[in-house]
Amino acid sequence: MDSVAEEILREILLSLPTRDAARCCCVSRLWCGVVTDPTFRALHARARHVVAGTSAEALLVSEIRDPGKSLEVRVYNINSPKPMCRVVGLAGGYKPANACNGFLLLASSVKNWPVLVSNPVTGEKLEVPPPPKINFIDYYWHMYGMGFSPAAHEYKLFRFSFPFGSEEDNNHLDVYTLGDGRGWRRHPILFPYAAVYGLHSPPPVFVDGKLYLVVQRHWSPNRILVIDVVSEAHCTYRLPYQHTTSQAMAVHALEMHGRLWIAVRDRRELDFWIMPVLGPHLHDQDDDRLPHWELLYNFYIDDMDIHEVNKRNQPSTAWFNEGDGMLCYRLGDHLYK
Repeated sequence: MDSVAEEILREILLSLPTRDAARCCCVSRLWCGVVTDPTFRALHARARHVVAGTSAEALLVSEIRDPGKSLEVRVYNINSPKPMCRVVGLAGGYKPANACNGFLLLASSVKNWPVLVSNPVTGEKLEVPPPPKINFIDYYWHMYGMGFSPAAHEYKLFRFSFPFGSEEDNNHLDVYTLGDGRGWRRHPILFPYAAVYGLHSPPPVFVDGKLYLVVQRHWSPNRILVIDVVSEAHCTYRLPYQHTTSQAMAVHALEMHGRLWIAVRDRRELDFWIMPVLGPHLHDQDDDRLPHWELLYNFYIDDMDIHEVNKRNQPSTAWFNEGDGMLCYRLGDHLYK
């Protein structure tokens, strides 16, 4: 292919969202060379159209940790063994926090470490200064999420802060808008419930302009915290009534087909619920009414190890296979279809 054709290919690939540009690395060596070229990376990083595509796909983020080496994060399409892209040169204390429009948010539990926003296609990492302490004692644990406002074309980072040993009242929210120079801002209104503490606690999920986080009341994961990215207003809603007791061993929020799904696992059953579409305005309070959740699927899993089921602290996710349309659910090292 001559240089003119390569230039045309470059212009076409520059118009793609981050996620789709990353997939182009798997097409051929030529396409991979164009996408990984430093000039392409710089141009793509400055493009304002770099947002999510319209089609949904399941991505797998894998951490490669070797003694004496820096952390490497690899991004895969769930249906392919070949990595779409890599993020290298990370300190070992970082972990993926969530993903938004193809960008990865990486955070660390180490105090005073910056938050990183990574573009897997370009390999570039934006370093965001660490948020301020909650108070002098700062006896809190934290979660991070990233969201996007299509109307304002703004990306925002959210830090959720929960006091150790408490689930209610004193939970804080800090917000950072990328590119506006104001730094971290403390949200004036506290939210009432804490997230589930643990290594594999469900991360925040970004769906259609809102962030969703499973939180708990009376030590049971029975609420969903919703944050509107553009207004930063938040509200909590009840999960379906089956989830309000301790029988629910694990509750995870998922994005599938542009909607929020809730996967609920107990000792022998697995339910998938879909949340109703919320109105445009949230009101910064706990809404104890039960929304009209819709039960989509209910499965009886008779081969699930009872000792494994009793462990809430396991990674879990779900997706639809593109080829056969199978609904897949991953629990720890087990995959159910």
